Amino acid sequence: MNDLCIELQKGSSANVKFEVSDTYNRELLLNIKHLFERNFKVMHKARNEIRVITYSGKKLVLKSFRIPSPVNRFAYSFIRDSKAKRSFDNALVLKSLETNTPEPVGYIEFFSGKMIKESFYVSAYSESDFTIRTVLLDKEIENRDEILKEFAEFTHSLHAKNIYHKDYSPGNILVKKVNSGWKFEIVDINRMRFGKISYKNRIKNFVKLWADDDTMRTIIREYASFSGDNPAKAERDALKWLHSYKARINFKKRLKKLAKRKKDAPLNV
Repeated sequence: MNDLCIELQKGSSANVKFEVSDTYNRELLLNIKHLFERNFKVMHKARNEIRVITYSGKKLVLKSFRIPSPVNRFAYSFIRDSKAKRSFDNALVLKSLETNTPEPVGYIEFFSGKMIKESFYVSAYSESDFTIRTVLLDKEIENRDEILKEFAEFTHSLHAKNIYHKDYSPGNILVKKVNSGWKFEIVDINRMRFGKISYKNRIKNFVKLWADDDTMRTIIREYASFSGDNPAKAERDALKWLHSYKARINFKKRLKKLAKRKKDAPLNV
């Protein structure tokens, strides 16, 4: 940890376990439920909920992970790390690799008996102009080609450092204009892998962007210019895997709609 210039405070009891960087008071985490419930800005509310608060003059992001299923409660308690802990640990690794992600503050887990019940991850708030989703969808956005080229270079830099984001989707890549060009940051980092990445996984890492074919071609051609891959082959493979991914996701959506329609259908008595 010394290489990161971060010292961690650790704590645990029968009901709670946490780690927090030394730049923040442990009371932040111990009072996180109270802070979370206060009337702060909600950034995202779905399976997990993200809120923005100001604490001791600093803007922070609090992420509450939904209460796990009984199976996952057991797994997160005894077999593998919780999503909150993984987010914190992965952020520390990314920082050690000089990769942009919001500054990690800490995580905390609450237990009922020996089983995890709730978990939270806290990071610094990062100012951004938009996410990569805006660039993918708006073909008239200013400097689009430049942003896509620098995004391809950023992705190559991740892969060159053996960083594989398993949820490399449009909302998880922040974009900000800086003097030297464009800055990219990755968020939602509880699902990461660090290690050698195959050609197939490198190219397939782009499919969750859900880009249209022309935009994917642009990104992959630029990526190949940095990675040294054959650009024609990379483009063909990227489109093949993109189409396969879209077809699979759309098929699942149709099945869910069909199941819902059947569930909501009135009974004929």
